[in-house]
Amino acid sequence: MDLMLTREQRERFRKYAEQHGIPIEEAVQQAAVAELRSRYRLPQKAGLVVPFKSLKRTGGKADE
Repeated sequence: MDLMLTREQRERFRKYAEQHGIPIEEAVQQAAVAELRSRYRLPQKAGLVVPFKSLKRTGGKADE
């Protein structure tokens, strides 16, 4: 996939890639994965399950 980056964005990714000893493409991929995780991944602590009871039916064919 091709991305259109501004000069400033390219320069930031180039510096990041040089600092970490990775190709620029990998630096961009890491940034994309981090952004997707921060936007769409649920926090680990927000896993509360609340049990509920079904409604009791009175009368009708289901009770027979």
